[in-house]
Amino acid sequence: MKSILLLSMLVLLSFFSQAQNALDFDGSNDYVLTTFPGISGSNARTIEAWIKTTSNSVPGSGGGVQHVITDWGTFVTGGRFTFCVLWSNAIRIEVGGSGLSGTTTINDGVWHHVAVVFDPSATNKYSLYVDGVLDVAGNITTTTSTGTSVNLQIGKRVDGINSFEGTIDEVRVWNTARTLTQLIANKDIEFCGGQTGLLAYYKFNQGIASGSNGSVTSLLEYSGNSYSGTLYNFSLSGSSSNWVSGASLTAGSGSSSSISIIACDSYTSPSGNYTWTMGGNYIDTIPNTAGCDSVISINLTINNSTSSSINVSDCNEYISPSGLVWNVSNIYTDIIPNSIGCDSVITIDLTINTIDIAVIKSGIKLTSNAMNANYQWIDCNNGNAPISGATSQVFIASSNGSYAVIVSDNNCTDTSICFQITEVGFENFNNNTKLKLFPNPSNDIVNIDLSKIEKLVTIEICDVNGKLVLSRDFDNAKNIKLNISNLDGGVYYIKVRTINYSRVLSFMKKL
Repeated sequence: MKSILLLSMLVLLSFFSQAQNALDFDGSNDYVLTTFPGISGSNARTIEAWIKTTSNSVPGSGGGVQHVITDWGTFVTGGRFTFCVLWSNAIRIEVGGSGLSGTTTINDGVWHHVAVVFDPSATNKYSLYVDGVLDVAGNITTTTSTGTSVNLQIGKRVDGINSFEGTIDEVRVWNTARTLTQLIANKDIEFCGGQTGLLAYYKFNQGIASGSNGSVTSLLEYSGNSYSGTLYNFSLSGSSSNWVSGASLTAGSGSSSSISIIACDSYTSPSGNYTWTMGGNYIDTIPNTAGCDSVISINLTINNSTSSSINVSDCNEYISPSGLVWNVSNIYTDIIPNSIGCDSVITIDLTINTIDIAVIKSGIKLTSNAMNANYQWIDCNNGNAPISGATSQVFIASSNGSYAVIVSDNNCTDTSICFQITEVGFENFNNNTKLKLFPNPSNDIVNIDLSKIEKLVTIEICDVNGKLVLSRDFDNAKNIKLNISNLDGGVYYIKVRTINYSRVLSFMKKL
C-alpha cells in the first residue's frame, strides 16, 4: 500500500499545472540581451513565445508603434530576423526590407502562444501561428540572409528601438522548421531536459512575481547550451518592468529518485523546506538542472544522540574521551560518537589534583616543600633507585651525588628535579680559625690568607657538581695566590686542608 501511495504522489508531482513567472516589459527601454548568436544565413528556424499585451502596435493609429518580441542579426536588408507585433495588432516577421504579417489580433490582454517558422525548402517559406492555429503562410520578397552583429535580444529590435510593451514568457529558438503538430503538442508544456534542435530556451521562471527582485538580473537558459541573458533597464519592483506571473503551463516530466538517509536527531530535506525528527518515508521536491521538479523519495531513519555526566579526578591534567586536554578544575562538555554513530554528549565535572614538587636545598640537606605527603628519596645517579629508609620530608645526604624526591598525595605521584650535593666530607673547623678569601668574586687571582704560617697546605677547587678542577700543595705558606683565569664562570668550592684543620669556602668566578 505504501508503494502505491508513493507512486501516485510521484506522478502527481511530475505533471501538475503551476503558475509560471514571466517578464513584464514597459515599452520604453526594457530588454534582455542574450549570449545566443542566433541562426545565421538562410538556415531553417522556429521561434516560439507566450505573450500578453494590450498595447496598440499599429503605426499612425493612436500613437501605435511596432513592438518587438525577439530579434537578432545585422541591421541591413535581409540581415535581421525580427519577430514582432505590428499591423492589425497581429504578429509579423521581418528580415529587413520586407516582411510577412498575420491577421489575428492578439492585443486583448490574454496570453497567446505565437510562433514563426522559416523553412527555406518549402513552397511557402514563412508560417505564422497563433495558439496552435496557422494564421498566415507565405513568402518575403527580400532574400533572408541573417547576420551576426547582434545576439538574440528579447523585447527590442537590433537597432535599439520599438521596445515590447507587455509580458513575455517561454521563448524558444529551434534550428529546425517545426511542424504544426509539433507546435500544438508542446506549446502548453514546459520542457525538462534537452530537445533535439532546441538551441535557446528561456523559461522566465525567476524572481518573485511583482515583488522586490533587484538582484535577479540574469535570465537563465535551459537548452543545455548556457546562452544566458542579462536584463537591462528593468525596475524589478512592482507589477510593471519586473518579474510577474506568467502563462499557465504544464510542467514536463521531471526527474525522480529514491534515497535512504540515516540521520542523527533531525534531518533537513534537500530543498531546505522541511526538517523531520522522526523516521519514515517522505517526499521532497527540488529544481533539477533543466529547471523542472526533481522529486526525491526519502527513506529516513532517525537515530538519537545520548547524554551522560561523570565526576573525574586526575593528576595535573586530564585527557577527555575525545582527546581534549584540560589542566584546570571545571565543568566541561565533551562529545564522542555513540554506538549508533550519533553524538554522545558527556558533561565532565573535573577536579585536577596538583603536587608541590619544589625542594629546598641547604648544603647537604634537601627539604620537600610538600606538606603532609608521602616521600621517597631517590638516587639520580643510580637509575633513580629508591634510597632505603629515605621516606621523610627532609633528606640529609651521606655522600656526594644527585638526589630527587618522589611525592605522593591525593592519589597522585610526581617527581622533583635532581639536586647535586657536593658538600659531604668538607668538615667545618673551629670558628676561631681566622681564614680569609679575597677578592670574591674574582676573574683571575684568588688570595687566601691563612693568618699564620702553616707547614703543609693542600688546596682543592671543585665545581658545583663536585668535580675536582684544581689541586695544589704548599709548604710553609701563609698567603696563597691561586690563578683561576682558566676556570669557567660560576660558583666554585675551595677546600683548605692543613695539619690542624680543613675548611670549605665558596667563591664566584666572574664571566
